[in-house]
Amino acid sequence: AAAYAADAAAYAADARAAAAIRFWAALDDDCHWIETNAGALKSLHARALWPGVAPDEVSRAWASALAAPAAEPLWGEWHRWFDRRLKGRKSEWGLNPRGEREMARRLIEADDAFWKAGEKDPATVNAQLAAWRKELTPASPPRQLRSVTSYGSDPDGKLIRLPVPPQRRLTDTPRHRADYDEFRQSVVQLGEHGQRLGSGLGKRLDSLIASLPADLSDAESVSLWRDFHRVSGALAKHIIAARSKDFSPDRLDEACVVDLREVVSSGNIVVMSDPALQALSDLAKSAQLRPEIAEEAALAQPLVAALVDQPAIADPVVLNDVQANADAIESAGNNPTDVVLAETATKSQRNIFAALLSGARRIAKAERGVAARAIREGAYREIGKQNLEFVETNWPAFERYAGHAYHYLTKFDLERIIQLVRQALHWFGA
Repeated sequence: AAAYAADAAAYAADARAAAAIRFWAALDDDCHWIETNAGALKSLHARALWPGVAPDEVSRAWASALAAPAAEPLWGEWHRWFDRRLKGRKSEWGLNPRGEREMARRLIEADDAFWKAGEKDPATVNAQLAAWRKELTPASPPRQLRSVTSYGSDPDGKLIRLPVPPQRRLTDTPRHRADYDEFRQSVVQLGEHGQRLGSGLGKRLDSLIASLPADLSDAESVSLWRDFHRVSGALAKHIIAARSKDFSPDRLDEACVVDLREVVSSGNIVVMSDPALQALSDLAKSAQLRPEIAEEAALAQPLVAALVDQPAIADPVVLNDVQANADAIESAGNNPTDVVLAETATKSQRNIFAALLSGARRIAKAERGVAARAIREGAYREIGKQNLEFVETNWPAFERYAGHAYHYLTKFDLERIIQLVRQALHWFGA
């Protein structure tokens, strides 16, 4: 037993000696860094605390602290802070530079009563640190999906479609241009039937014309594919209705059907010859997605109606997309292509409202910052204020929709967005 105790004591002495060697080596490394690097004091905190591997004694003590009962409510914030120091993270609290400075200021200005209360109950300080960190963490804005139409704001703050990226452009060759122009002309010709088209087909045709700019290079594959399939779906429904002797709202004026068939025929040529459009047509989705799509559409409906009632904050093209997406989701059937149509329209709708929320957040942050005076003038201020008011007025609907559509956003992210909006409206004098 005496021999065992002697061996243990020797091992402990060796461990302490090794730890001491590592400590002085780390200190020497820091001193060398300061001597050989300009501005080293500012970047020293961004270096790992221990060069290489920490001493075993330190690693065991750190692991024991993390595994202690109730470690999170008592010391969780300090643990995260020290872990960042160990790893040499640039930020001490995982915040942006502005947040780091504010966190440091609050810690410096905390009085003795604050720290003494923490001596008796560490959970109180830990909870306050967590609250400060949460408050100073920038809210994540909703992200737009790259696979469908993208949206943003113009210089006046109005919601617009963004320029078409390469992956959603149509193939541009002389043959493709000829097919595209023929298709577009057939759509314009069908539109000349006017009221004989009926309100249903008429609205879909208007949307298709909007998706067919005069120049093929300005066309966007997703919206064009959506609107073409909505129009071709009207022909399919007419054919079924025409077989029945009963009245059906899907039955069209025969004078229009000939030109509608030409639209579908020339449109199919464009779709089948263009890789971006054909890729959408080749997709197949299960009808099992329909309940989820319908649930999201129901959550979006109040926002769709509100946006249509307040057209000043969005470009007419965006307003058309909002209504076209809603119609595509509602009218699509359960066959694989129709489910793709409904899902694509659902994703496009997400991008529209993501752009609206992000725009409101951007306007709100500008109003609170140095740009405040500049945006108090002209159209940007007017549209910006309407954007903020739209989000604030419809916030309950936004919150329900965002919780489903943008599942990666936390409750805090949403709370931060509306907090920014309401603060900005206060500055606007609303």
